[in-house]
Amino acid sequence: MNKLNTKDFISIGVFNAIFLVLFLFIFFTVGLIPIVSLFTSAFVALVSGAIFLLMAYKISKPGLFLISSILQSIIFLLLGGFNFFMLLFTGFLIIGGLLAEAASWMGRYRSLFGWGAGYVLYMGGITAGFWAPLYWWKDKFKQLFSEIALLESITGLFVAAIMMITVVAAIAGIAIGQKLVNRHLKKSGLIHTPASKHSFIRNK
Repeated sequence: MNKLNTKDFISIGVFNAIFLVLFLFIFFTVGLIPIVSLFTSAFVALVSGAIFLLMAYKISKPGLFLISSILQSIIFLLLGGFNFFMLLFTGFLIIGGLLAEAASWMGRYRSLFGWGAGYVLYMGGITAGFWAPLYWWKDKFKQLFSEIALLESITGLFVAAIMMITVVAAIAGIAIGQKLVNRHLKKSGLIHTPASKHSFIRNK
């Protein structure tokens, strides 16, 4: 299996830059509406699925998700600071990257199912990185963010519901990405989809 080269690293950087711009845009727009802001991770999962799928099609090599999680963790730490919350968040993000890498490896980096499962796990890591620490260490966060009344209502069931909604949104995001690949990029020759016995969403 081919190793990542300089061109691949540049491509990973470009795709991750696009992801981060979308993430921050959604965070600072959706986040303005209190109720809707609860589903920020789901919005990100839905919109970003196409980006990750296109990146997977273009590179199709080991390290894609793990490197992405490390790059994003560095950026988030630089933006949010090296505090308790951000360290927990980026820790979960990297765990998500490792799990996504494992799923892609099981699909030999040529399976749409492997990429789709990897993306779901990746977004699960991001979602868990935000909500799980707020639930597990609620008292700690009350000291840091005493003005956030939402902390009082966070329960295990609440976190599980947000996780499930994000999973559904991630699957939908991959479905949208696959339609984009089939209808536009594949026909134009910009993306060459690898042959695989496994399909996450059947091509039409």
